[in-house]
Amino acid sequence: MLSSDSIEQQLSLIEGNRSAAERRSIPRTPRRHATPIIPRSDIAITAVNHDNRRNAEQLSDLFRRCYGASYPAKEVYDPEHWYSPDNDCFNAELGRCMTSMVAAHGNRIVAHMALRHEPHSRRIEFLYPAIHPAYRKRVFEFCRLFWNTISDLAERQQWELVYFYNVLAHPMWQLVANKCFNSIETAIIPASINGGSFARRQDSRSSFLVMYNIFGAKHASPRPFFAPREHREFIASQFESAGLLRIPGSSSADFKFHSSPELGTDGASLVHKEGFGIYSVLVDPEKLRGLAEIDGCTQQLSQKQKERCILSIALDSEFAPEVCRYATENGYRFCGVQPLDYGRDRVIYSKFDPACLSSISLYSPHAKRLRDYLERSCKQIGFPYH
Repeated sequence: MLSSDSIEQQLSLIEGNRSAAERRSIPRTPRRHATPIIPRSDIAITAVNHDNRRNAEQLSDLFRRCYGASYPAKEVYDPEHWYSPDNDCFNAELGRCMTSMVAAHGNRIVAHMALRHEPHSRRIEFLYPAIHPAYRKRVFEFCRLFWNTISDLAERQQWELVYFYNVLAHPMWQLVANKCFNSIETAIIPASINGGSFARRQDSRSSFLVMYNIFGAKHASPRPFFAPREHREFIASQFESAGLLRIPGSSSADFKFHSSPELGTDGASLVHKEGFGIYSVLVDPEKLRGLAEIDGCTQQLSQKQKERCILSIALDSEFAPEVCRYATENGYRFCGVQPLDYGRDRVIYSKFDPACLSSISLYSPHAKRLRDYLERSCKQIGFPYH
């Protein structure tokens, strides 16, 4: 059976931050009849009770059995991470509220997935997927149950999208995303130059697929985007695959970037993707005082951390092509797009060894097409990694 009421209660804490008038102003989308009908099951999908010590211990044990010691976010092995009776919303101190969903077989937790709601938005991130090894043969059943609950919540909570960073060292989750969630791949973040080996099943050097589900995309208005000429057609096709209409704009801006000793902070800000070993510099081109501001964001990082740093450049600014060219000239390579990221469509660039692309195992034709494009793009640039 499905029980989304307790999940709804946790997520309503987030919804409560929005005024009643604002909630009423959000148009209701018609119920999607395409949601699969799930037969009755001996598995129940519920929200974790984070003041239950036994639940916390079961979750830490679940990750140990599923991943051994290889999961990059080491806090999952500590029951205290899952035990937070004093928090109204789990991990609220991170500035993002998270709800854990579990698949329970009787009194036993056999699978887990978390939903993290970004503040002041209707974006949801999937985190912490895990399934007990004894139930691996039922992974697709469990994940369809998860998705049925998520789809119901998305309609009631009026979510805009869900997204997640899919670790490519674990092909099973890529299959789950394609078969159970119908997610679309929008970007590949390859392993850094020192991360070509997958001797460990998963670590902070692994490659990632960025995957999206957009809700109500058919009702979304077309938007312009500005990108380097060589990537415009492909970027437009990536948005189209996600169900979004994006139209290439012609930039007439003659914006000259100049390094400034008084670097501002509005045009570029550093965000750490907890548990993935990835740092992201969010770039809003029209706010930059100079391109050196981008480098200034990464000064606090070690060399190893810089190798896992990506640039996420807003595409709705007519100055975006200049920033993309700067990224390319400084050793960054095109990786794909992130729709509606922090309210804006963005393009991703990162530093990686192009040779590592050939070792990535991909499932869907769309993901393989994305990888092929990245490989061609790297060959066309023709300069060495630095």
